[in-house]
This record gives sequence, structure tokens and C-alpha cells, in this order.
Amino acid sequence: MAQAKITPGIISADSRTINGVQHTLTAWKSRKDMLAFYRSESHVEAMKAFSRIASRGKVFSYESENIPSWEEAREIWEKNGREYKGGRGGGGGGGGVKKGESATEANSVVAH
Repeated sequence: MAQAKITPGIISADSRTINGVQHTLTAWKSRKDMLAFYRSESHVEAMKAFSRIASRGKVFSYESENIPSWEEAREIWEKNGREYKGGRGGGGGGGGVKKGESATEANSVVAH
């Protein structure tokens, strides 16, 4: 998250743990800026670490005129997020984390 906060084109970057799940919410000036960070070495390394520490995750990126609140972001993510599995076993989607499982979510928005 520290690297995202100083990346060119970032508007805001925040993270929280909600119901045992690590969440990130980033807002970018442009899709180009967001994709540049997504392809950066620091993000690639973070994704490698994810596969070692989490059993599942869910991501969603979209364009909007406004940066969503955490509540709005969670609703959008729940409805539209794309699920992927990490390397610690587990799986399944939805809210909450089962015993022995860990999860993460990411929600990125390009705000115009």
C-alpha cells in the first residue's frame, strides 16, 4: 500500500480489515495510471505474496465520477467482484473468512 500511495496518478489509497478480510480501495486519475501500477514490480511482488498468505480474494475495478465510500465500495465489490484463489487452500466466495482461511479484496476506481 505504501508504494501505491506514492505512485503517479493516485488520488487515494486505503486499506482496512473488515470481518477478518483485508481490503484495499484505490482511486486513480486515469485507467492508464491504474494499469501502470498494476503492472509495476511492486504490485507484482505483492500479488506473489498474496498467493503465499491468502486462500482467496476478489477484485473489481471500474470508472466513476466519484470515489465511493467504503460501504459503497463493498456493495459494488460484492455484486461485481471477480474471485481468484491464492495458495493456502480454501476457496469459495462471499463474506467472512472460515477458520484456517485468509482472504483479501481489492477495489480500484478511476475517478474522473
